[in-house]
Amino acid sequence: ISLMRSGLVLPPPPCRKMRSGPQLWHRLAAGTATVLGQATGAPPAMAALLNGSRIHALEFDDTHIASVVHGSAVAAPAALAAAQSAGAEGATLLKGYVLAWEVMIRLGLCAPGALQARGSQVTAVAGAVCAATSPLVQSLY
Repeated sequence: ISLMRSGLVLPPPPCRKMRSGPQLWHRLAAGTATVLGQATGAPPAMAALLNGSRIHALEFDDTHIASVVHGSAVAAPAALAAAQSAGAEGATLLKGYVLAWEVMIRLGLCAPGALQARGSQVTAVAGAVCAATSPLVQSLY
């Protein structure tokens, strides 16, 4: 946006024929996991990535103050995709969600402010660990 305001116009990148958004979406979306706001599903990993990106970008995430973590942006998409992939029931999805949150909170509480002081976030670092816990729970039930 600041480049546009300055009047600097960058040339478009060289490319061959570009695919339109809907064509590309249908080519990639060949799964049964829910993608929020879409009529069609996607493979679980892609659905989790898209849903997490939307939740975080639209600021629909919440914060655990003491651990400084935005857990739902990671825990909800991971738990939903894993549950749908496993054909799990709602109770198992909820257990995966709760466990993922618990892991992130505990990791954030281990070193309050340490990641932020180094230019990172607990959500980014602990989120990868928490995303792995949700399928783990669902494999146990």
